Amino acid sequence: MSALAKPMIHSTRATSGGAVNAEEILTVEELTVNTPAGAVASTFQINFTMKDGTSPKNITWKYATVGDMNTDYAAIIALISTVVP
Repeated sequence: MSALAKPMIHSTRATSGGAVNAEEILTVEELTVNTPAGAVASTFQINFTMKDGTSPKNITWKYATVGDMNTDYAAIIALISTVVP
């Protein structure tokens, strides 16, 4: 039985990426990919590494702004993580 009432998570802010089963996540990290001056703008993404046997193994949500990425990352951590005092 699921520890979460609805273990699938998705984003309405991400410009790409699909639903992720929160109970199958091994790691989740924010990543800003900076580009050289004069090139295309930086990209912002949240990368999920999933448990072995899960397909796909890696899932990426891409964002138009760093603010959208930070908001989703904070929401994900609040949903799936417990703070150690």
